[in-house]
Amino acid sequence: MVQPASENARRLAALISDELKISIESANSDEKSADKSADSNIESADSMTVLTKRQEQILTIMEDGREYTTEAIAGIIGLKGPRTRQLMNELVELGKVESLGTTKDRRYRKK
Repeated sequence: MVQPASENARRLAALISDELKISIESANSDEKSADKSADSNIESADSMTVLTKRQEQILTIMEDGREYTTEAIAGIIGLKGPRTRQLMNELVELGKVESLGTTKDRRYRKK
C-alpha cells in the first residue's frame, strides 16, 4: 500500500532529525577530544623542553620568590652580562622565569 505523501514526509523528517542529532553529538565529542589532545600536547611539549647546562645552573642558584638582576646572576655563574641576559630571555620564553620591570631596572624571578 502506498502511504500518503505527508506520512512519508514526516518519516523522512524524523530520520533526518535523528541523523542530525547524532552528527551534532559526534561533532561535540570530537571537539572535546581535540581540546584534550591539544592540552596534552602542550603539557608534553613543556615537559620535553631540554635546558642547557647554563640554564639549569641559573635555575639551580635562583631561590624561589627572590628577584635577581642580570648582573647578579652573571657574577654568580661567571659569565658576562650580554650572555647572561640572553640566557635569561630564553628562560623567560620557556616559562621557567618571569621578567619584572623595565629594561634598565629589569629583574628576574623563578616561577
